[in-house]
Amino acid sequence: MPPLDVLRTFVSLIRLDMLDLNGAHRRACFIATVPIVAVIGYALYAMRRSSAQVSRLFVWCTLACTALPFVLLDLMSGGQRTTATRYFIPLFLAIDLSLAALISVKVLSAQSRMAEKRLWLIVFSLIFGVRIASCAMSAQAQTWWTKFNMRSIDVAAALNSASHPLLISNDYIVWALALGEYADPSIDVALNPRCYLCAAPNVGTVDLTILSRQPSIDTVFLFGLSEPLQREVKGVMAARPQALTYRCIDIRDNCRNDLSLFPPAGS
Repeated sequence: MPPLDVLRTFVSLIRLDMLDLNGAHRRACFIATVPIVAVIGYALYAMRRSSAQVSRLFVWCTLACTALPFVLLDLMSGGQRTTATRYFIPLFLAIDLSLAALISVKVLSAQSRMAEKRLWLIVFSLIFGVRIASCAMSAQAQTWWTKFNMRSIDVAAALNSASHPLLISNDYIVWALALGEYADPSIDVALNPRCYLCAAPNVGTVDLTILSRQPSIDTVFLFGLSEPLQREVKGVMAARPQALTYRCIDIRDNCRNDLSLFPPAGS
């Protein structure tokens, strides 16, 4: 990733701890990022006045030990480590602790004026409100950006609607497993997944004799197949006396069809 994209991603991560609307309102998220990051930055800066040195060190070390290695490595050598949100859970904890410390000091301190206390009560209400809105929106969603917005449910519904489907794939097993939670377990499959960690891409050969062994199959779903295997499947289908319905499930532009595991780019 370019350095500018790394920084943009990291700033978005900081905002996501407080406001996460799945990218549905990008302009609103962009506008909200500036005050949110400003408040979080001020909270982390205000930790220096904490009377407990151990608390300050815990927050700052938690922040530095999780964020700096990933961001600096991406800036210096490239990569997409910053996009792996699960690695930044300690960062979110540090942010929450710093915000709690800041608001408690501003609201409960005897030295704070009443107007200042009211201001920070409003800030607390806004933080609480946007987090509730984010949780309410995610609770109603079938998928979220952290799951690549995969359309597993829609694809599985198409599989389940066929009277006797066959799923064929020689792509990564993770894509087939993404359908496993929603697809009918009685569906016939012909899988020979690629090795995920091999240095050289190894496209396995799928056993297509199931097409002759199971004459009742009426619909063939090709799931992330390579072009040579797509041609082979079409040849086997053409040799069958029974007519078959052919559907290709698109995984990142491996075929052109209305049935895709991922939403169109830019949607």
